[in-house]
Amino acid sequence: MAFVLLLTACAGTTSVQAVDADRLLKLGEQLFHSEGCVNCHGEMGEGVTAPALEDGSVIVTFPACADQLRWVSLGSARWKRDVGPSYGAQSKLVTGGMPGFGSRLDTEQLESVVAFTRVDFGGLKAAEAVADCFG
Repeated sequence: MAFVLLLTACAGTTSVQAVDADRLLKLGEQLFHSEGCVNCHGEMGEGVTAPALEDGSVIVTFPACADQLRWVSLGSARWKRDVGPSYGAQSKLVTGGMPGFGSRLDTEQLESVVAFTRVDFGGLKAAEAVADCFG
């Protein structure tokens, strides 16, 4: 089933932009596998060598998509250097070797993979995740 989310542009315009959530989430799933996220976070987000994303823990850690996007873009080493020693809503200490994907993926790809994790592992509805992550 294809989900279509209509976003109205701000600033008083009446234009409407259609965003194909299904396509974006499929792209995110493909990137989750092809970029190696699955190797550390697991096929079902259960966590292998990296924290689990399943059972909504990704949403608990990053209630706002923007925060998760920044984490995925920077990775743990750059986050620690540029932002500080902790991350997420629980102020978890930065450990491990989360790579930064900001130089490897374009904006739509980053938003797609993060939205995918928020839907598949976080339990958000597709329209909600896409509205929060694409902006």
